[in-house]
Amino acid sequence: MVNKRKWWQEAVLYQIYPRSFKDSNNDGNGDINGIIEKLDYLKDLGVDGIWLSPIYASPMEDNGYDVSNYFEINPLFGTMEDFDNLLVEAKKRNIKIVMDLVCNHTSIEHEWFKKAISDKNSKYHDFYIFKDQPDDKKSSFGGSAWCYVPELNQYYYHYFDKSQADLNWANPELRKEVANICKFWLDKGCGGFRLDAIELISKDLEKNIIANGPHIHKYLHELNQNAFALYDDVLSVGEGWPTIDICLDYTRPERKELSLIFEFETATLDWNPKEFGKYKPIPVDHSKLKDVIKNWQQGLKDKSWNVVFLENHDLGRSVTRYGNDNKYLSESAKMLGTLLLSLNGTIFLYQGEELGMPNPYFYDLDIYDDVDSKTMYQDVVVKNKLMSHDEFMNGLIKNSRDNARTPMHWDNSINNGFNEGHMPWLHMNEHAKDINVENQQNDDNSVLNYYKKLITLRKGNYKEYFINAEFERIEEKETNEDMFIFKKVINNSAILVILNLGENELEFDNSLINNKEILISNYKNTSAKLRAYEVIIVKE
Repeated sequence: MVNKRKWWQEAVLYQIYPRSFKDSNNDGNGDINGIIEKLDYLKDLGVDGIWLSPIYASPMEDNGYDVSNYFEINPLFGTMEDFDNLLVEAKKRNIKIVMDLVCNHTSIEHEWFKKAISDKNSKYHDFYIFKDQPDDKKSSFGGSAWCYVPELNQYYYHYFDKSQADLNWANPELRKEVANICKFWLDKGCGGFRLDAIELISKDLEKNIIANGPHIHKYLHELNQNAFALYDDVLSVGEGWPTIDICLDYTRPERKELSLIFEFETATLDWNPKEFGKYKPIPVDHSKLKDVIKNWQQGLKDKSWNVVFLENHDLGRSVTRYGNDNKYLSESAKMLGTLLLSLNGTIFLYQGEELGMPNPYFYDLDIYDDVDSKTMYQDVVVKNKLMSHDEFMNGLIKNSRDNARTPMHWDNSINNGFNEGHMPWLHMNEHAKDINVENQQNDDNSVLNYYKKLITLRKGNYKEYFINAEFERIEEKETNEDMFIFKKVINNSAILVILNLGENELEFDNSLINNKEILISNYKNTSAKLRAYEVIIVKE
């Protein structure tokens, strides 16, 4: 790795789902001015950058991931003037703004697509993927991946919803357009991009290659040279599902493609690998969790850079899925936060994670807004009868994307401070009256204040141990599959992280912590045993 660090390598980034963060004009939808209102909160938390889920013009069939104009702000969120003001106010607080670049597909309401279906001879027809006859490829949201266009007597390909037509990156003119989109936002002063579904941009559908296709690295290198490399210190973090080797192909600095790429292996261990994925969840295997973390922490060291996260807008809440959101919500939320912030790499937090926000437990299908959840229900339950209603609902309650999209919990006022009383676009989480910023700011023992301590510790005198030290798992001291012990080593010095990933008390070797400086713990004092979800970090 190069010696001089990029801004994002030491950063804690915070993902905002704008529609659910803060509603400033009381229309039921969060907006840009609401984000501006809360910048001081984020600065106090210790945030260095904000990743904004899409705020572009969109018909909102998939909550903004169906873009109809990349150069306009969705009126739901405000105006371009509001966005420019956000950039100014964020810069005052040394917070970077990272946009969400959705460039695998556009909305079918995009002008490109309208022109593509109005004239087969238009250059825009080749911006998308058309076929005279469909094959049996399936959309990831359920049903066929092909949608008929009567005007053309052809079908277009959509990996996601039928409202999201996949772009044809084999077309060099299309690639130039994407670079121009990037330059537009970078010229405004944005700090970079999270690139949605970026592993899908190179396909060979005839060979059933949907992801990581034959020209992916050519396309990304070209985008880097035509956009990212023209600016100083731009973050480009891709969304993908890579192995370690594939990750290195994308992110080795010498390749000049992406800065980072998310790995979803850690954050999806409760997805069923055999059938129905997230909709038929399985218990998290702690032995596998420990192995996966070790492999990624060691596999990228001195070759690339890790991305560390447990939550985003597409995942259920981590304290529900990986912790205990009932009896041990505070303890397990703090344990998960400590695990996250003690690992090498760039940290991504999701709004409300710093409060220990749990899943909302919506038992009524009609409450769900997510197009993925609704489409899959129709495909799996109604049409093909592969799961019962109750079975599917159990999966939704755990892993629907809407679990992370309920409005943010700010205070004890009406709608918990999200707005002044207008019905929010999505139901409030029933836990909001207990788990909110106002309550936790005034509680020294809260999850929020613990996160502040964690972030301060990560950025303080021991920064190098947390950000990029040698990762050594101490397996011989792990007397139970729920126990996770690792060191972060620099030369002959280290910090030691001891975690109980479960709720049962565990015997552990107290000599690991005796007479050593405790840097942080989620219990007020130590005991002879490792208590439910207890974590202790000591300086050796």
